[in-house]
Amino acid sequence: MSGPIRTTLLIALIAIFSSLIAAYYYPWQQTEALADTEGKPLFKEYSTARIKEIKIQSFNEEKRQLDQIVLKNRGNTWIVPAQFDHIADRNILISAITTSLNNLEVIKVESEEQKDHQEYGVVDPVEYQGDPIGIGTKLVMSDINGRDIASLIIGKPVDDKKTGPDANYYVRRPGQPAIYEVKFNKQILTTEFANWLNPNRFRLALGRGDQIMNTVRLRNYLVDAKILADNDPSNDKKTNLFTAELETVNNNQGQWKTRKLVAYKKDGTPVELSGGLRPPTMQPGHRFLQFLVNLPIIDVAIKPDEMVQRFKNLVASPLTAPDVKSLNEIGFYFDKETGFEGSRGHIEIETQNRTILHIVLGGIQTQSSDSQIKRFIIGYATIDEKNLPAKPKPLTAEEEKDPDKKVKYGLALKDYNNALNIAKNSANEINQQFAKWIYLIDDQATQFMSPGLKDLFLQSTLSLEKLEEKTDGGSDAEKKKGDADKSNKKLDKSDTEKSNPSPSGKSESDKSPSNQSEPAKNLPADKSKSGSGKTDKNK
Repeated sequence: MSGPIRTTLLIALIAIFSSLIAAYYYPWQQTEALADTEGKPLFKEYSTARIKEIKIQSFNEEKRQLDQIVLKNRGNTWIVPAQFDHIADRNILISAITTSLNNLEVIKVESEEQKDHQEYGVVDPVEYQGDPIGIGTKLVMSDINGRDIASLIIGKPVDDKKTGPDANYYVRRPGQPAIYEVKFNKQILTTEFANWLNPNRFRLALGRGDQIMNTVRLRNYLVDAKILADNDPSNDKKTNLFTAELETVNNNQGQWKTRKLVAYKKDGTPVELSGGLRPPTMQPGHRFLQFLVNLPIIDVAIKPDEMVQRFKNLVASPLTAPDVKSLNEIGFYFDKETGFEGSRGHIEIETQNRTILHIVLGGIQTQSSDSQIKRFIIGYATIDEKNLPAKPKPLTAEEEKDPDKKVKYGLALKDYNNALNIAKNSANEINQQFAKWIYLIDDQATQFMSPGLKDLFLQSTLSLEKLEEKTDGGSDAEKKKGDADKSNKKLDKSDTEKSNPSPSGKSESDKSPSNQSEPAKNLPADKSKSGSGKTDKNK
């Protein structure tokens, strides 16, 4: 055998031998005998105090794409960078995630073979190739420099019938082939942004709480979006459906009554309904009150910077028409009589500290990356001095000479100033926190946040026909609504739908051609990570 041939064979043998070594050791590197891990923590040196980033990744079978959410801790506050740095304030969930790997005990070593990864569902969602079979959910904890603290891929349950918080799952550490059985609560692993938000955005309470609700005023109306282009809507172009005022009877027990209810004829004539009222805590009225303390927020956008500053200073300086012009294209406008409004209704909530919280329902999001129909809402706070204790009139020169009157005046002035300061501070705090945000809700929730007149407040003693005769609220609009309701199988088929003069969440404003235009380019709605790809089904 010639020298060149021997050299070639030797090189080939070395290459094969090297490949075998690489295949044996890479990428799997077990640091200890697997048998020694059973009954011991999977992560020996794990500290929640070092965690500054949480990443959850999973494969979305419906969209056939990787879903992920990343949370970062900045200044002891968890935020979601992909959602304009919105705060993730579902603290219970965050705590559950960060402590989920504490003392995670290995019950059993199920397999040491890479070929079993698909079978046990522990394929890395980032590294899968080919058919998405057996892909797991990946949890990654990192430190302030982005270095991995602990990572885990959670696969299939050991028993398909047991998937609750105390179920056993097959898991794998990324970069290692071994598959373990552990007890793990997989339900806490969510990539949905909404799940990381406290749904009680404004800290409201039906009974005890930070912002106990005393009075709720609901203005249920529709606005033709075509008039928003001129930014000069007037009452004759607004279709008022009804206004209602609710007040609490017993804060601690959440008992309410309807204090005032006014419906409107087609010509705009108000009709006060004083008979047949029922407590709003009955269904579906109670559903309406519950939605106020559990807003179904699913996405966020941000206002332009100059508008953020205006919303922060609402207590000292109310909004004007030019302030909100850039919001017209997403269904918000300025009414010269009532101020800032939305195309689908306005809810005012007077709290026990005399702050007035406003939840304004705007238009439908027309730009989106998914099929979910979403509606914009904006929240802010004001105060009304009419709700405060009466401000005492200054004493006359003669009254100043009376010591008793001076004392009474001083006490009354102190009470007034204290109440005013509490209301102002509360309203300013709310506005500082929420001035930046435009929230989006699933439009199906609109039927609860903007409920129908008859189902919400009237007993069956006042017949449907009589009420329609009084208000003209259910004639042509009701007939047009039927086909749209049938086409939307997902909508709640309760009596609430039947009573609303417009289809659930599908207002006349949403039908308008102008509402199909793209949101203003200086609004983050254009950059929203998710939204509705479909326009209103009634169009």
